[in-house]
Amino acid sequence: PKDASDEDSISMTAPAAVIGNAFYVGLNSPAHQGLAKLELTDNGSNPLLQKWLCESTNPVSLSAAATEDEVYFVDGRQGDAGRKLRCLDAASGDVRWSLDVAANATGEFIITSDSQVLIAESAQGLRYYRRFGERSLDEWTAPIGSLVGTPLIVGDMAIVSVGDEPALVALDLLTGLVLWRPPPQTQPGRKSAGEGKGVDPGGRG
Repeated sequence: PKDASDEDSISMTAPAAVIGNAFYVGLNSPAHQGLAKLELTDNGSNPLLQKWLCESTNPVSLSAAATEDEVYFVDGRQGDAGRKLRCLDAASGDVRWSLDVAANATGEFIITSDSQVLIAESAQGLRYYRRFGERSLDEWTAPIGSLVGTPLIVGDMAIVSVGDEPALVALDLLTGLVLWRPPPQTQPGRKSAGEGKGVDPGGRG
């Protein structure tokens, strides 16, 4: 991460994530782009002090997510090359680990306090992993289609919205297996086979 410095034409490129008096925001300037940590101070003329900036290949457009110890962010928008999900040390801004995110993925993600991560890392699926330091404890990918919005963790399930054949899908958080997924709906005005034909249950027609 770069040290804090005053630069002209700085713009914020993503909603802020807030933990205590720390704000994590996407910043973009002529010289640098990435995620910055701003801390609230008692200085009336300069209430926000920039502590660090973690540079990224692309501007940050999705909101970061943070715990007391770690900060996560994805750079770029759908269509940008060189995107990554990064996990940073909250105090120093140093990168603890990173994960490639496909250019055609949404990059939407969610974390929990015990370091579970769900991310739409590709255009056709979801990835889950739990980290302890540098070691991956559990990991799976589920090619369930293009995701819409942010994944959700509910107990031992991952709940996601899929846009290819619009549906709400539940997956087992430990294995990635689909627990339930409603069948595709028929188009309005169309009838399924046998519907409205007056078929006799006894086969008499």
